[in-house]
Amino acid sequence: MQWKFVAVLSLTLASAASAQTTSPNWLQEFLLVGATQTKVVRHPLDRTRYYLCWQEGTSRYGLAFRRGTLDGKLKAMKPGSSASLSTMVSASQSRWTAADERVCWGAPT
Repeated sequence: MQWKFVAVLSLTLASAASAQTTSPNWLQEFLLVGATQTKVVRHPLDRTRYYLCWQEGTSRYGLAFRRGTLDGKLKAMKPGSSASLSTMVSASQSRWTAADERVCWGAPT
């Protein structure tokens, strides 16, 4: 599931870039619609582990990452530089589990 994050993010950014030329409100639409459907969840026991969780229609997606990795990459950025979100929030190397799903989305109803 983690590879889907990079693929979805890349496609989203690519489509947003092309939409920028046709619609001046692509950023506003992303911030008001797309980004608001994405949440950051902190693991209840492991204080260094976080999740990006988002939903598209009925499909749910999640990405686990560690705060230390993000902090290190943020500190390593030179002033005035930029980096893609997928570069800054590199996915955890561990497999996505049912426990990760519960942390990201809560207990099934």
